[in-house]
Amino acid sequence: MLTEKGQSIEDASMQVIENEIGSHNYNEKEWPIVRRVIHSTADFDFARNNLIIFHNDAIENGLNALKTGRSIVVDVNGVVGLINKQRVKEFGNNIICKISDSEIVLQAQKENKTKSQMSMRMASSDIDGGIVVVGNAPTALLEVIQMVKEKAVKPALVIG
Repeated sequence: MLTEKGQSIEDASMQVIENEIGSHNYNEKEWPIVRRVIHSTADFDFARNNLIIFHNDAIENGLNALKTGRSIVVDVNGVVGLINKQRVKEFGNNIICKISDSEIVLQAQKENKTKSQMSMRMASSDIDGGIVVVGNAPTALLEVIQMVKEKAVKPALVIG
């Protein structure tokens, strides 16, 4: 939760984004997400060049997964710090990050995979029906895509 001053600064920042971008191709559910990405990165090209693509059901599926307490699987510990813990607590979600588990290192070496790939494989039961957030490791995202193709998992939402 922001202080009054913090909220005032954020509101002003969001207005700068609105003024700079003007009209855009995102709908009323997508735009707040894109605007937050711009706010976090200071990169207006996300909106100018339509760089963020939403599946038709992405937002609804993600909200349903959150509201029903499904797990949020992330690729690296740094992503954990970016997730709103108050909302996670409200909805009863678990944040799963296996990248530092000792078992992941051993299994990755054994199967000649990256730790990121193996951490996604080892979190498959949490990924199925849950949310995946990839903020750093492309091999984690590629592994989730492969697992979906294999019908090993069906995540509600993948952000990457």
